[in-house]
Amino acid sequence: MPIYNEVWEEEDFMFRNMINLQTLTKNHVKLLDNLKFEFVEYKVIKLLYINGKSIISLSSI
Repeated sequence: MPIYNEVWEEEDFMFRNMINLQTLTKNHVKLLDNLKFEFVEYKVIKLLYINGKSIISLSSI
């Protein structure tokens, strides 16, 4: 059984630290609609902002 009961197709597989919206399986993308906050996919070269202040550079992770 895969980790977390996920079902991955061969073309969807990537290391977990490289997952983005394009690599999520369809059932997980549907779950994003149930979030109580806006989900934003941040690119590696962008900064994460909270209340207008940069708190972390995703390229440094």
